[in-house]
Amino acid sequence: MTGKETSALVDKGALPKIVATNEKGVTMTLPNVEGQPSKSERGKALRQVIAAFVANIGTINTGLIFGFSAVVIPQLQAADTLIPVDESQSSWVASLSAIGTPIGCLLSGYMMDTIGRKKALLLTEIPLIIGWIVIACATNVDMIYAGRVLTGFGSGMVGAPARVYTSEVTQPHLRGMLCALASTGISLGVLLQYTLGAFTSWKTLSAISASVPVVAFVLMLFMPETPNYLVTKNKPDQAMKSLAKLRGSTYNLEREVTQLQTFAQKSNQKKKLTTKETIQA
Repeated sequence: MTGKETSALVDKGALPKIVATNEKGVTMTLPNVEGQPSKSERGKALRQVIAAFVANIGTINTGLIFGFSAVVIPQLQAADTLIPVDESQSSWVASLSAIGTPIGCLLSGYMMDTIGRKKALLLTEIPLIIGWIVIACATNVDMIYAGRVLTGFGSGMVGAPARVYTSEVTQPHLRGMLCALASTGISLGVLLQYTLGAFTSWKTLSAISASVPVVAFVLMLFMPETPNYLVTKNKPDQAMKSLAKLRGSTYNLEREVTQLQTFAQKSNQKKKLTTKETIQA
């Protein structure tokens, strides 16, 4: 292999920089990997962690919904139950949440692009709050049915906005870890439901479960919209303010906004491709 062929296979940008330090030796410094900010370029980590945590509180409800049927059905089938149910009704109580979930999933994608990530997350909490309250106040099995459908609908809505919000407000060195909060929230919800259900009634458990989306809604009011969404809506000034809340005032805000604008322009160009051009690409 010739020297030219060898150099063609080597990415010069990935080679270490050799900087002389003294007469005895040299120091080899690897260049920063593209996309990974150096310590001086990183924003305030705590602010990003808080924003991601708040966005994913709603995912705890998904776990609460999964675990609820295992708690409520044995209590409804007990001899001293307030609302007696047969085997068929028990099956409906366990499965009705799955009817609302896919509808919520489909709607959430449209909502995120239309009204924004933050407002989408706020709206997801409403059917969850109503659903849990309906179950807590239920006097017949039909009310439990309605509550299960509503909570399933809200559960389907929350997944995508929570993950997208997290990925758009965090920097690469934090994104992987914080995007896992959604799965952690679901597991935590199941654990909480099983634990609390061991010594509380299903009505009390429903009331406790209703507090989770309430907390998520209130805290989300104080969170900023994602800079990515604001840039796509041609609101660079608001994107700058959002970044300042997420990264801190000492961070190079202008540079990241410029990067987001460049990415948005490229994305818009790709959207303008015809169906034939897309297939050929």
